[in-house]
Amino acid sequence: MNELLIQNNQQNTTAPLTYVERHLVKKNLRERFFPTTIDKWLKVNANLQNSIYKEVYNYISKLSLKTPIRSFDSIDSKFLSLFTTLSHTNNITVDLAGIPPVVVEDVFSLLKKTAANGGAVIVYDRYDEFKDDCTLYLEAKYLKSSFAD
Repeated sequence: MNELLIQNNQQNTTAPLTYVERHLVKKNLRERFFPTTIDKWLKVNANLQNSIYKEVYNYISKLSLKTPIRSFDSIDSKFLSLFTTLSHTNNITVDLAGIPPVVVEDVFSLLKKTAANGGAVIVYDRYDEFKDDCTLYLEAKYLKSSFAD
């Protein structure tokens, strides 16, 4: 876990920064016959005292409590991981790659709301459509290939 320096009213504090990882369910014999459902996943991995994890139902299509996680595509898994992580902490770093452009705007507004409520969010994205909405915008450029010639 990385430490993030947060400047808040002339006070510098550090806070743990959690990367939103895509969680995979292990493939084994038990999982084949008794698949992990979203209900089981959230009971084990989410902080049930924080109600933000329930917002995952707004983002994943055709979702019910008994939906097996192994039937999710990569986008649904990313949403499940995002809301599970947000239930534990509001200091996160997230990669928006692979999220459809139609949904990215909603996710970014959720992340802005998280940051406005005292959190810290670092977003990795290939495009600059949210450049004006960021408190700090950094752009990385590719300089030279070490594999050329």
